[in-house]
Amino acid sequence: IFLYDADRMIRGDVIYRDFFQFTFPGTQVLYFLLFKIFGPEYFVLGLVMIGIGAALFWTGLMVSRQVLDGPLAYLPPVIFVFYGMRWFGMDGSHRMLGPVFIALAVWVLMRGSTVRNAALAGVFCALASFITQPRGVYALAGCCIFIIAASLARGETFKELAAKIVGAGAGFSIALLLLCGYFIVAAGPYIFVESTVLHPMKYYGLHPENS
Repeated sequence: IFLYDADRMIRGDVIYRDFFQFTFPGTQVLYFLLFKIFGPEYFVLGLVMIGIGAALFWTGLMVSRQVLDGPLAYLPPVIFVFYGMRWFGMDGSHRMLGPVFIALAVWVLMRGSTVRNAALAGVFCALASFITQPRGVYALAGCCIFIIAASLARGETFKELAAKIVGAGAGFSIALLLLCGYFIVAAGPYIFVESTVLHPMKYYGLHPENS
């Protein structure tokens, strides 16, 4: 589906305006850019799947090193690569792309929940939403809960806590608006919202596999 969407974009069609899709356009944009580089070749799918696996291992290792020392830090990403990917599946779609950016948001906050890091985590959550709408929102909520817990543990003032929450929300909102801005303008705000917000809310959960 995403390869086909990207191929249509290469041929001049505009996503949402000329053909229907209910996810945000991040995955299609990735394949579009790769098609621009390599041409509309099917091997691009395998290239993306290898890239996803490598990225998930790397981001998992960075998070693991925040809590584990020495060679033991390699154990969680190795377990995920050899077992988690079998359970979740590797198909080169949006499902496995978003978690890369969510792991980056987690890693940034684990290095220190400063205002700057909170804003950067918000940007990474926006990139996850650019691929799959709700995942970035859920990740942002989780980041905010972590920021609140960390601030309470350190005895920070309400002003310091509020600055971090605002930073995370601003980073998310501004980045997502910039990422989706072209598609909102090209397809029209109503079509974009109807396709990516209203349609999933009304119909996505009706399918038995999506309950």
